[in-house]
Amino acid sequence: MSRETAMRRQGLEELAGSLRADAEASAVSRFVDLAERGRAGRAEVGRFLVAERAAQVSECTAFSLLASRFPDGAAARFFLGLASGVEGARARLTEAARSMDVTLAESPAGELGAEGHAFCGYLCWLALRASQAGAALAIYADFVAWCGACARVASALRTQGDSPDTVVNYFAGYAQVPEDLLGAAVAVARDGLDHGEDLARAEAEARLVLGYLRLFWDAAASPAG
Repeated sequence: MSRETAMRRQGLEELAGSLRADAEASAVSRFVDLAERGRAGRAEVGRFLVAERAAQVSECTAFSLLASRFPDGAAARFFLGLASGVEGARARLTEAARSMDVTLAESPAGELGAEGHAFCGYLCWLALRASQAGAALAIYADFVAWCGACARVASALRTQGDSPDTVVNYFAGYAQVPEDLLGAAVAVARDGLDHGEDLARAEAEARLVLGYLRLFWDAAASPAG
């Protein structure tokens, strides 16, 4: 291994640690705050379900496109595996929505404001323009922040006892950070860097996800303006 490669890999490990710390700190949002204060009621949870369906549709498209842009080996398997995982979660989301009489549209244009669509737009940009390393690290940060928020919401809703089990279980299904997936994301990022991608660019692309994820949660907390 060359000295340059070793330095890039060390930089990646340091960046992954920094991203994880920042993502863990970003798990707080208006929606999480409402849930923990017992104020995430039917309207707020319903908006979450609608926003989550929109995100799932965008995620499946984005991950499939990323696999086509980076078709070699581990990267393609990683992105296609993510798309498959989202497809598997759609049935659980539909069940949760049905338990609350919430209708999920494939394109809820009139039900979400700009905040609600911002995360979907970021996913499209990521799929079209991000580097392999940047996309993988964005997914890394996304899962850390997402799982941290879902764990807190699940705990709050379970304690309050007002939400259907299917809804609580949907959040609880993401309560544990998937360490194997995080490791795979770092490996895919490392492969991109080893093939000449720029670490600073990857970091800039990845860090955006935390702001857009916060907009997603905020959209669920408040009615569209």
